[in-house]
Amino acid sequence: MIFFLGFCFSLLIIFSLTVALSRLSNSVRTLDQMVALNEKRLQDLEQELKKEKEKNEEKTDHHRM
Repeated sequence: MIFFLGFCFSLLIIFSLTVALSRLSNSVRTLDQMVALNEKRLQDLEQELKKEKEKNEEKTDHHRM
């Protein structure tokens, strides 16, 4: 009888750990997606800034002439 209770208790612990792991897995997936979106946004902003700098350099080159 005590072995059966120990077995049931072990199953309960395993189940609770599985649920916790599943939640953490979903959280990691969500965070990974957010990081990817932020990296894309950063790349876009860096490209936009580079284009703006090139435009400003062209304007200053025309003024120097």
